[in-house]
Amino acid sequence: MKNKFLKVALLGCLVLGSLSFAGSKDYKKSNFNHKKSSYKRSKITPARAKQIALAKVPGATLRNIKDFEFDEDSYEGEIHYRGYTYEFEIDAYTGRITDWDVDRD
Repeated sequence: MKNKFLKVALLGCLVLGSLSFAGSKDYKKSNFNHKKSSYKRSKITPARAKQIALAKVPGATLRNIKDFEFDEDSYEGEIHYRGYTYEFEIDAYTGRITDWDVDRD
């Protein structure tokens, strides 16, 4: 009988302790904020975007980039080199070229 009472008392303490921990507002709040703040997307630099575009036009240099702008999620610009105009758009987060057009001047 004494053994059974001890088991029930321990089980009750375990259940109540678990419920009070799981229902704690501080636990939920701090756990949520930690997850939210640990994820942050970073953008590539304008210099890196220019390097990516210039790598597609052998021989072209920074002087050949005539137009370059940043539009929230992408870098856009033009490279003028040896009678051709290369228009590009680069994803600011991945560095991937999303649009590439070549026109003869």
